[in-house]
Amino acid sequence: MRVFTFSDFLYVIDQQLIHNRNKSLFYEIANGRLILSPSKETVELLVRRIDEVSAFIQLAAKEDTYQHLLSYAADKTLNLFTEVNQYLNFNDTHKRKLEKIYQDFFERICTIATHGEITKEIDQLFDLHYRNLQSFLLESNGSEIFKKYKESPNIIYVECAEYSPSFQLGLFGIDLLTIEEPVLDLGCGVHASLVQFLRKKLCFGSLLKNCIIRTNVLY
Repeated sequence: MRVFTFSDFLYVIDQQLIHNRNKSLFYEIANGRLILSPSKETVELLVRRIDEVSAFIQLAAKEDTYQHLLSYAADKTLNLFTEVNQYLNFNDTHKRKLEKIYQDFFERICTIATHGEITKEIDQLFDLHYRNLQSFLLESNGSEIFKKYKESPNIIYVECAEYSPSFQLGLFGIDLLTIEEPVLDLGCGVHASLVQFLRKKLCFGSLLKNCIIRTNVLY
């Protein structure tokens, strides 16, 4: 059997996030359980190879790769949250708290690896993790913004509109003949249309997107 690698672990994180991508973290079904769940592939991996997964986590914890692993999981999750609702706000302190949530999650995987039959414990493991994510969101952004997410099992996307460059120029009263550097577009949108327009027309323009990621138009 192939050795479980760092790339394998990142792939599992990505696929698990995709599995729950369109499900509401706050929606509960009749028995009080959350609608989110581990994917079939994740469950099979843990049932068949939990010793390898646990060994990988414990080895990574002794090396520099562990912090990269925690940072990757936190960044991916924060990015997913802000894609769903662009009014959510997170800072470096929030990211560190989320990294700690993932650290606890990984450590619990190592703990249940010693328990033999783990099928039922996998459900409990993920349920606790999802409730920790709930608490994280409520503590970081308050409860009001999440009330509507309790009403439907499907994600409600709340996006800031990304208007055309011409509309934004008129709205902000920007005159291309008199505008001067530096230009900072706060909340530029996914495509940064105004910044890209200014770069093309005037050879400058920078932006700050409400998301904890680096982009090729941030400098």
